[in-house]
Amino acid sequence: MGQFALTGIKSKDYDKVLNITNSYFEKFKLHLVEERIGERKGKFVTSPKSYTDLKDYDKKELEPFLQTDYEFTTNFDFYSSLEENPEWCIFAYYTRLARLTLNIDEDLSSFISKNLDVLVFDHFVYTVSSQEIIRGFERGEIRDMFLTGDGEVEEADGYFEKLRDYTIEEQEKVPEDEIQEWLDKKAGIIDGFWNYINFKLPFNELTPSNEKSRRPMYLKGKPDDIIKFLKYKDSTFFIV
Repeated sequence: MGQFALTGIKSKDYDKVLNITNSYFEKFKLHLVEERIGERKGKFVTSPKSYTDLKDYDKKELEPFLQTDYEFTTNFDFYSSLEENPEWCIFAYYTRLARLTLNIDEDLSSFISKNLDVLVFDHFVYTVSSQEIIRGFERGEIRDMFLTGDGEVEEADGYFEKLRDYTIEEQEKVPEDEIQEWLDKKAGIIDGFWNYINFKLPFNELTPSNEKSRRPMYLKGKPDDIIKFLKYKDSTFFIV
C-alpha cells in the first residue's frame, strides 16, 4: 500500500466545496486550479495547458516527478460523482511526488466542515511505520480521532475511544492462542468507523483511470508563497 492521504467531504454540491476550499487557500495567497482535461469546463478550469485525457495528463505532468527529485508540487485529485459513495467527494493527495507536497490538513478539513456544515474525514496511512491517522470533523470540530504508529495507539477519541485499551502493553498480556482474535477485534473497531459515517470501503473508485470521477488540480501562486505554505504544513504535520 505504501502511503496514501485522503480528505472526504459529505456533500454533492461540488461547486460549493471547491469555492470554500479556494477561499481557504486564498488566505495563503494561493488559488485553486483544475486541469483542462478533454472538454471539461468550470470556474476553476483555468490551467493554461490542456490534455486529451487523464492518461495524457499523467504522462506529461505526473510521471516526470517520479524520475526527478523535485522540491515541491501541489498536484492533487478531486473525486466527485462516486458511484459507491454518492454522498461524498474526495481530495486525494500525492504525498510522495516531491519533498514538499500537500497532505491531509486539519485546518482545511475543519474550515470546510464548519463553513458547509457537513461531515469531513481525514485518512492518512504509511505502512512502512504502521502509521495511521483518522480524523472525523463536524461543525468545524474534531469529533473522532485515531492516531497509531508502530502498533501503539497514540490517540483515541470520540468513536475511537474504545481503542484506548488496545495498547502494546495490553497486547503483551494476551495469551498467544488469543492474540489473533484480539487483533481482529481491534481492526474491527477501526473498520467500523467507516460504517459509522456511512462511507463504503475499499476506495475502489479512487483510481488514476477513472475518467468519470477524477479531476486533477493544483494550487497556483508565487513559488515563494507555495513553498512557505508547504513548509509550514510539513512542520505541523504530526509524524509518529
